Amino acid sequence: MASRENTTIQVALILSIMTTITLAVFTYMFHSKAKTADDTAVKTGEQLKAAENKNLMGETKIKALMFMIGAPGIDRGAVDSEISSYNSGGDLDGIQTLLDNFDQNMQLYGQGMSVADGDYINYANVPSNLIQTIRQQNIMITKLEDDNLQLAGEKVKLATDKTDAIAQADAKTQTANTDLTGERSAFNTDRDRINGEKQTQAQALQNQVIQANQTRDAKLQEVSALGKEVGILQQTVDAMKILRQPKSERFEVPDGQITSVNQLNNTVWIDLGTVHGVKALTTFSVYDRKQPGVMRDKSEIKAKIQVVRILDLRLAEARILDDSLTNPILKGDLIHSPAFQAGTTMHFALAGFFDLDGDGKSDMDKVKYMITSMGGVIDAEVAEDGTRTGKVTVNTQYLLKGTTGELVSTKGYNDLLREIQFYDVEQLTFPNFLKFVGYKREVISVSLGRGADSSQFTGDLQNRSRPNTLPDETRKQRFPPRRGENGAF
Repeated sequence: MASRENTTIQVALILSIMTTITLAVFTYMFHSKAKTADDTAVKTGEQLKAAENKNLMGETKIKALMFMIGAPGIDRGAVDSEISSYNSGGDLDGIQTLLDNFDQNMQLYGQGMSVADGDYINYANVPSNLIQTIRQQNIMITKLEDDNLQLAGEKVKLATDKTDAIAQADAKTQTANTDLTGERSAFNTDRDRINGEKQTQAQALQNQVIQANQTRDAKLQEVSALGKEVGILQQTVDAMKILRQPKSERFEVPDGQITSVNQLNNTVWIDLGTVHGVKALTTFSVYDRKQPGVMRDKSEIKAKIQVVRILDLRLAEARILDDSLTNPILKGDLIHSPAFQAGTTMHFALAGFFDLDGDGKSDMDKVKYMITSMGGVIDAEVAEDGTRTGKVTVNTQYLLKGTTGELVSTKGYNDLLREIQFYDVEQLTFPNFLKFVGYKREVISVSLGRGADSSQFTGDLQNRSRPNTLPDETRKQRFPPRRGENGAF
């Protein structure tokens, strides 16, 4: 019984499975047919749409062609809008080419055409415009032909008039040639006469020129001789003027004065500056403020100073080279140097042998540097060998005289002394010059004690060494004068 029921169930299961498979097969078949039908419908729709687009493009082409032949009611803007809506696809490229050609033809053949508002120039109304243009050109050609005929007549008339004018001109030319021949003959006769007179006058003029040149040469010789005499007389007058000039008042007038003194710092200030032309390293002799004049005597010099800095237009700083504690420099003391004069240049002449340090060797270059560093100028000089350079002029103020024992030749020295007498030049001996300019000779010191060197003593003056010194060793500490025990300075 149970076996029979199992068999029934199995049969039923098999039948249900077969039924399911059969249903699945039929379902697939129906789905495949439905999909095929859908694809066919889509393809048919696309073909229909393409046909509709093609039909629309065809209508657009027809509308464009109708616009070009002048069909009424068609607007160019609408045609261009429809063409642009197809994105220039397919067959519309050809109609766009036709429209471009149409625009070019209208610009060429439609010039000067006028149409009503809302209308366009087209192939239909171009012929009438061309006919009208041709008629206008024909009228213009006819007018030009008439003008040409008129000009031809005028040309013939001008040719006739020209022929008559040429004939008249030839007759006048022949008459003028006849007159010219007569006038030329008379001119040649007058020219020959004038040339003869000219030659006679030229000969007379040449004789006068020769005589005038001879007279001029004689006068020039007289003028030259008189010029030499005038030159000699002028030299004599100049010499007399120089000889009659009074002695320079410079020996009575100081160059400046002391404005302030600092004995502690070994410094003074003077009333000379850039406006006076004073230079650094210029040395001055100091005179008492009560002194009636300067450069009278060396004993009147109370101190010596040297300019170190130019501070202002009328102010300079100087260091004290030499002074006396018993007669110190005071405010208001006078200063003077023969190598300096405010606002001018001092001129010197040098002659002789100059020895600054007593070593027996010439110090001419040092003396020249001393003068030029203070702004002076050397006009003439006589060297140790007697050779001379430069010349004395009326501007030369001083002759600086050295010794003559060391000179090779004294001829140049003596010649210069005679020459300065003609120009009235003041003579200064070398020692006096050094005094008046405030020069202080360098002092050689000798070290004593255990480290003393015998070669530095008097027995070997030429080779002894000098001690090391600072550039400003003269700026030693100074004290003002003190009252002594007995009440005296």
